[in-house]
Amino acid sequence: SKGGQKGALIAAVRRRPTSQERQIEELLIKKSITFTRQALVHGDTRRFVVDFALPSEESPKIIIEAKSLPNKFRKDLQMISLAWRIIKMKQKYPGLLALVWLEGEIPPSALQIVKDEADYVALNEPVENLSEIVETVTKHRSRV
Repeated sequence: SKGGQKGALIAAVRRRPTSQERQIEELLIKKSITFTRQALVHGDTRRFVVDFALPSEESPKIIIEAKSLPNKFRKDLQMISLAWRIIKMKQKYPGLLALVWLEGEIPPSALQIVKDEADYVALNEPVENLSEIVETVTKHRSRV
């Protein structure tokens, strides 16, 4: 229902950032990269909350999703949901780049689901590597 979706969006936007999200935010600020944290990106029929949208949620060129998955349960479903969200956002914004930063033990089959849709997937990599990726993407594609 629309009321349930609206409530879920409000809760997602208000949630506290994870340590991984704080590290990414600090890195983007340090590099003077314009971004929106907990951005509400509009798809064709629904809205999606993403961890970071560069340069803004109104016209995203790059989205960054940071997920920490410490427990063993439901990782396949979480990766399917993430891949579906990426597909829907790319339908609305065809040039959109999706960068996904994952922490934890993720089964290869679940990881492949996201790799098929995202432009870059990092598993248990230091957040500092994100800086190089964003800089490379922005220089070569003149996106942000």
